[in-house]
Amino acid sequence: MTLAGQTNQNAVSSVISSLKRVKANVIGIALNEVRKDMSDRYYYYAHYDHNVMNLVYQPMKEKRAEWAAAYKKREREFAALNPHLSPEQVRQMFADIATGFAPKDSST
Repeated sequence: MTLAGQTNQNAVSSVISSLKRVKANVIGIALNEVRKDMSDRYYYYAHYDHNVMNLVYQPMKEKRAEWAAAYKKREREFAALNPHLSPEQVRQMFADIATGFAPKDSST
């Protein structure tokens, strides 16, 4: 968490970099005590926002796209191994398996 107007941007960047090195999942940053009278500091926050986008959001978005592509690939492989299932059954069973639930019996 950060404090508006007081937390050093380089310190935040350093912490985020350290977390990424240990493969921690950073999902956001809390910016506390932002007031309306801080509008003259807009440039600072716009720059800070840009860095948050580059350091946190963009890598997270790229990783999510990578995971989604891998999920779809594995779902296609699952469908190829189970040609007797309909596309809907494949989607449902694969989702159940991927989330750790036992698949429902497809014959019922």
